[in-house]
Amino acid sequence: MKKLGKINEEVIKRNKEYINLAKKQGFFVHELVPNEIFSCEDCHVIWWIDELGNYKNDKQRFVSEVLPTFKRWSNKGISSTGMGHYYQTLIKAEIVGIEITKDSFECIISLVKADSQINKDLESYEAQRDHFEIREVLNNLKLLSDLGLPLCLQLAHNYVLLMKLYNKGEKIDKKTFGFFMTSLSDDCSKMEYYYSKKSIEEEFGYSPSN
Repeated sequence: MKKLGKINEEVIKRNKEYINLAKKQGFFVHELVPNEIFSCEDCHVIWWIDELGNYKNDKQRFVSEVLPTFKRWSNKGISSTGMGHYYQTLIKAEIVGIEITKDSFECIISLVKADSQINKDLESYEAQRDHFEIREVLNNLKLLSDLGLPLCLQLAHNYVLLMKLYNKGEKIDKKTFGFFMTSLSDDCSKMEYYYSKKSIEEEFGYSPSN
């Protein structure tokens, strides 16, 4: 993702029409420096608009759907770039019941491709594969969230291990996640330590720390 900083004039130029539409919807109105859109607290939304690419060509949809969604995400304190790149995926995440926050956003983008990298031709094998992989990841994240695990970057780092355990019928909860999150070992060693710990607990009724 781009580092937030002074927005390039070229970004403003190529998105001028969409920025004006956003202004009419209440964006970029509180300038800390007069006549400087860069000084607006929500100037990060300009990056989001730019990242949408051709997806914003439907201006009616841009105004009625995209801008209200950007407003909602921005009001939650999200200001990192990438929201436009992952817009469609994030909408799918909300549909399955995942709340989009700074932490859940970082978790999701660590596990799936950006929308802009996905072949939009759903006739292709690659596009179908990406579609079902993304849907599977989002459904699994909702499942882990329902089990009480926080959707964050650390969960993304341990996602594969957690799902392996879940699919084997192991109990997955905050304690399980905490064990993997605090382990500095590689994935193979983490799994070995997990089963060693489980064996000790079952045999001696004692729960060792990492």
